Amino acid sequence: MHNYIRDINSKLSRVGIVLIDKPWESKMLNQNVFALKWKHDRTSETNNFHIEKKWRQALYELKSKLKAYKPYLLTTRISSLNREAKMALEDNDFTLIERYLEMQHDLKLIPSLSNNNVIRLSVKSDLLMLEKVAYESFRYSRFHNDPQIRNEVANRTRSEWLKESFHGRSDFILVAETDQKVTGFLVCRKESSANGVKGIIDLMAVPHSYRRRKVGYDLTAEFLKYCKERHYDIASVGTQAKNIPAVRLYEKTGFVLHKSYYTYHIHIRDQI
Repeated sequence: MHNYIRDINSKLSRVGIVLIDKPWESKMLNQNVFALKWKHDRTSETNNFHIEKKWRQALYELKSKLKAYKPYLLTTRISSLNREAKMALEDNDFTLIERYLEMQHDLKLIPSLSNNNVIRLSVKSDLLMLEKVAYESFRYSRFHNDPQIRNEVANRTRSEWLKESFHGRSDFILVAETDQKVTGFLVCRKESSANGVKGIIDLMAVPHSYRRRKVGYDLTAEFLKYCKERHYDIASVGTQAKNIPAVRLYEKTGFVLHKSYYTYHIHIRDQI
């Protein structure tokens, strides 16, 4: 498959698109999953029909070239300002799954914890309980938002993500306890670049029965404290725009909107 994808990318790269095989998602969904990456986000509001036409044609040809891998899911995330890509995707029957918000925190002012909950670092014995929390607590991920993906499959992507975080994916994992019961977790992943070190909230969950008890707030506040103590340069989190409680939580703890994206999916089964 890798050679085939390389051949496809030799043509896609001419219009600034790259096709990527997604083995982890393929395993979770029990079908081939591919992602499209856009080398450059167009941020101009001026309509550019020429590039839109090229992208539209490239996507049409790509669907045909991938027919040997049916059934498959093709997914992509674009800047919400990239009107030309949006039009090209929708003309090729991609479905808008979510508006995704990337929020950032400069780590200058760290909120205080509420003292309603105990926040600690995870230990190995937490894994089974946290897997259960992850499986049961999500509603707004891109997998949950896709009507062609069953809820139990979407739930499993969250619990498996959490399990992999225990096995090296994360920089650290915070666990919340309320009345001596585990009531949530937050996974932090560190990312280094020329712009510095970024602490990313990779996954966070609180059971429905413990919401509105400052569990998410305290997890986020402690995460920011850890990032500052470890001399990270910035903190980041992504969430769905329709997940209003999460957006409000991050705003309350000092995050501000950095970028906005659209996530698109197309499922190819019996027909192209």
